[in-house]
Amino acid sequence: MDWQDPTKHGFYRPLKKMPGSFTDADKQRLTTAAQESLEANVLPAFRRFRDFLQKEYGPASFEQVGAWQVPNGGET
Repeated sequence: MDWQDPTKHGFYRPLKKMPGSFTDADKQRLTTAAQESLEANVLPAFRRFRDFLQKEYGPASFEQVGAWQVPNGGET
């Protein structure tokens, strides 16, 4: 995923298929607002989430899947 270009993000896809009934001015206004929001809010949040998964969650995870790995996990 391109983390720098908001137009390559999946959230931008609906903006490429706006209804023909929208005026050009409305299309431009919505596109600009969406790009700004993606750049300022969405993409930074995804970057933080990606970094958390890579740097904290993944390294702290168990190597195998199974409740038996946690205390009392093997009890039935």
